[in-house]
Amino acid sequence: MKTALNPVTLSQDLGFADFARVASQAGFEGIEFSMDDAAAYAEEHGVDGLRGLFAEAGVGLAQWRLMLPLWDLGEDISEALDKTPERCELAAQIGANTVMQVVPCRAPERQAAMGELAAILRDAAQLVAGWDLRLALEFIGLNVGATEAEKLVVTLGDTLDLIERVGEPNVGVMLDFYHFYVGGSTREQLEAMPGELLYMIHLDDAPPGSVEELKDPMRVLPGEGVIGVADLLAVCAEKGYDGYVSLELFGEELRQMNPLEAAKMGYRATAATIDEGTRSRQN
Repeated sequence: MKTALNPVTLSQDLGFADFARVASQAGFEGIEFSMDDAAAYAEEHGVDGLRGLFAEAGVGLAQWRLMLPLWDLGEDISEALDKTPERCELAAQIGANTVMQVVPCRAPERQAAMGELAAILRDAAQLVAGWDLRLALEFIGLNVGATEAEKLVVTLGDTLDLIERVGEPNVGVMLDFYHFYVGGSTREQLEAMPGELLYMIHLDDAPPGSVEELKDPMRVLPGEGVIGVADLLAVCAEKGYDGYVSLELFGEELRQMNPLEAAKMGYRATAATIDEGTRSRQN
């Protein structure tokens, strides 16, 4: 498995190019990034300059975000779709072959909403396939005030059901351990998932306490919480996963630190967790 870093983890004043350099200096092998930021950099420095930035920093491109506004189904997504081909073209030029889309966790009519969501994602998957890209779906497990009848895609099991409905070969799972834990996904769901459907992992941990009260900013470094993330990584390793494991925290503790020192702290926790997970697999 390869270490990666999500830019939300560090100071939000850190620019695109500086983030790539800081992540590399801290030891991370890859980064997640905004394609809009990449496009802005390419506009100023050219695509070769963008490639040169990543090459100079020595970081791989773990994934970027599609940004279709799906949180409220029925919202007009035509503007976002119109931008997609240009984003995909740049992604193909720089070798960023995994694009992530967050899927909604609630809707008033679940069955109808699942059909509508699957149709939208089918079109999106077919679109990005034109550039040999794959689409990773991230489910949100946070408590957002939805009743049981309103919950849409909340668990890993829900996500696998959605992927089956989409029915496209380039669609898989973006697995965030925090959402896995908070939303009530189970180890059995993870063990049952075909390994080839795991496209990307977000690494994070949860503090002790009521799951219903957990919010995104409450995430803690892997190994400092109660999820047992190394054990979950071991299950992923058993499935043959050797892709990126990206640290994603939203708290202010790391954001208020010197970015390089924060990144180094995050790297140590990420690398140690991966090492523990892979060692437990070997044992």
